Amino acid sequence: TKEAIDACRDEAVEWDEDMKDLANARIDWNDEVNQGLLGRVDVLLSLDTPDKLQAEELLDRHEALVAPLDRAESLGEPSTVSDDLETRVKELGVDARTMQKLYQRRRAMLRSIRDLARTSPQGDLPDLQTALADYRAAQTTAQQARIDEQLAKVSEENEAVIRKAEEAAAAALVEAKREAAEIRGQVEADRVAAEAKRDKTLQEVADTEAQLATDREKLEREFEMDLPKIQHYLQAFITPDNYHPVKKTTVEKMPFPYSYLESRGVLAPTEEGMQRLCEMASTGVGARPRGPIPYVATSTEWRNASTQQHDTIVTAQQLLRKYGLLMVEKKMLLP
Repeated sequence: TKEAIDACRDEAVEWDEDMKDLANARIDWNDEVNQGLLGRVDVLLSLDTPDKLQAEELLDRHEALVAPLDRAESLGEPSTVSDDLETRVKELGVDARTMQKLYQRRRAMLRSIRDLARTSPQGDLPDLQTALADYRAAQTTAQQARIDEQLAKVSEENEAVIRKAEEAAAAALVEAKREAAEIRGQVEADRVAAEAKRDKTLQEVADTEAQLATDREKLEREFEMDLPKIQHYLQAFITPDNYHPVKKTTVEKMPFPYSYLESRGVLAPTEEGMQRLCEMASTGVGARPRGPIPYVATSTEWRNASTQQHDTIVTAQQLLRKYGLLMVEKKMLLP
């Protein structure tokens, strides 16, 4: 039970840290995508989430329950654990584990929101509290407009009910109560459905993030295995040099820009794309090594190339297509 309570307290601390991380992140909450995520933050904060005081209260209750046993042990006196005490301690453990799982679900939702948010490294950005206040104000205004519209409609219906009530008061009163009950039931049903849809969406986001993380780990492992091949076949692009295909020359030696290769059709899995690859490998020749990529830049040269040369070109292009963006992240290629 004590371990469960300590784990629950740790989750409470981590929840606060996650909230601080989200609040301190440079996120432009005015961004269209982030506005949608802001709504999820508002929903998440509106959910029933325990705070650190509740976690600490569990510890206080546990210490109060076992205090007589600890006191007797310190005095060297015999002590026994009653069935009632054992039951109450176990109930505390159940409460702690339930609270811990609730924290874990809320933190998973919060992390998915943080990972999806678009950050902005420059400019003055609204803080999270201000953005939430503006969002809630806008939501309140829209909700009030809907309420006013509903009230106006109800008012008209009530006038009709009153007119009918003058002719048949008893029948009109029964009908009004029935309609009111249906409205309340529909509103409650809509609320429950909306909450279920929201929870499903958040879970789908969490599942997608988990799959992306798994795919990324797999790509990283395969990259490490293929790194010697990358260094061999793609020398013409990853070797730092002063030549830049757009700027022509640079002061600092840098690798080839991935975006330039992509814009020139080098990644297209066609004969033309592979010819482009060979042509780009020759750009700035004398500075970067060509490596094993042959010069096959025309249809005639392609038809006359050997099977080994074809295989070399195909392998080089496959490595670029599969790992190009990851190589940019690892600064083996320029963006």
